[in-house]
Amino acid sequence: EKETGRPVYVSMAPGNHDCVLVPPDIVRETVIQAVVATPSNAENEAMVEACTSVQKSFFEFSRSVMTPPPINFSKLLWQQEFEVRGTQIRISTLNAAWMSRLPEPQGQLVFPINRFEEELSAPAGVHLALVHHPFNWYSQTAYHNLRKRLRLSCTAILSGHEHLGNSGKIDEQLSGSSLFFEAPALQPPEAASDAGFSIHVFDLEL
Repeated sequence: EKETGRPVYVSMAPGNHDCVLVPPDIVRETVIQAVVATPSNAENEAMVEACTSVQKSFFEFSRSVMTPPPINFSKLLWQQEFEVRGTQIRISTLNAAWMSRLPEPQGQLVFPINRFEEELSAPAGVHLALVHHPFNWYSQTAYHNLRKRLRLSCTAILSGHEHLGNSGKIDEQLSGSSLFFEAPALQPPEAASDAGFSIHVFDLEL
């Protein structure tokens, strides 16, 4: 920012390592099992509060560094908006790790994406979705709606968790065209893994 004289914007999405999962919280574990068994329980705000209690430190830190400050804030989804060369940029961050456990079972995450229809459908020149867990970590009941809604609303979906970098373009009948970027790990725990990071450049003139 000092070098260019241009503002720097900071966004972050929580992952499973941003949750304090030791020692286990028996009440939270019970609530998660209830959400897995009955996904509509994810609409219950008291259950969301119980599950996100392990992310208290993340929320305190993120609010101190996110720029611009988030709008439409909830503990499951928040947005940031700013303008670049006359183009409105919106970043929608999803808290996929609200149900994270240790160990993390694949295919059991739930995300009540229908709660945020109004926020996600608002127009923007570039709309990015940040989410830690890619789609294959969600339950079948949550997977299809989440994938369709994000691909329909967003220019690109940025995810991580699996430590394997990848990118591409999706063209499909239900949701049209969108981009995906899967991030490598900056500091992988596996000795044989390659560290990496990504820089994405968007042409706002297209």
